[in-house]
Amino acid sequence: PTLSADEILEVEGAVGDIRDDQIQLLEALIEETPDSEVDEKADLYFRLAEAHAQQHRYARLKTQEFAIKADGTKKKADKEKFRKESEEKAKEAKAALLKAVDAYKKLAANDAFKDYSNMDKALFKFGYMLQSGRYMKEARSVYQRLIKEYPDSPYIPDAKVAFGDYYFEMAGSEPDKFKEHLENAEEEYKAVLQFPKSQVYTYAMYKIGWVYLN
Repeated sequence: PTLSADEILEVEGAVGDIRDDQIQLLEALIEETPDSEVDEKADLYFRLAEAHAQQHRYARLKTQEFAIKADGTKKKADKEKFRKESEEKAKEAKAALLKAVDAYKKLAANDAFKDYSNMDKALFKFGYMLQSGRYMKEARSVYQRLIKEYPDSPYIPDAKVAFGDYYFEMAGSEPDKFKEHLENAEEEYKAVLQFPKSQVYTYAMYKIGWVYLN
């Protein structure tokens, strides 16, 4: 069946309480599972981080929804109501993001989990979450680790795109380094073209066009 974006958002909201229960269960399992059970405990951390990340995405979307409603209404009372709801959801989104980052960090920083089978995926998700929160320096550090330690990972093109996007955005915020940032962006996007089967291949081509246009 066809679902609208609003209906999907309603479903996400409806499972919010269930996800809270899931988070509590995962936290309890982490406490009970010894570090010697590498893949099992590492996977629990990964699932915990993903649960917080889902909470973050939902709250962020609701933040935007309420902000749009506030801009679209002419009634002062409604505008104030939606503005407050947007602010509350923004706080929830930030809190969930920090919890996700903490769970990813505990997974990535623990030497006991260095052989975790999904560590490359976890590092990419960790970097992406940091990037979502605008912690660009920290995100780049995580992506660099992914590229260095897992050169054959299928997430390498995505990490390269993230680097490219970072430099592209920096070109707009640091005019004195405009050309330098664009050249770095071009280099990262071009690196993605070595992976023609990647889902971000055409996006990288598109962004190279924007680099040349600028």
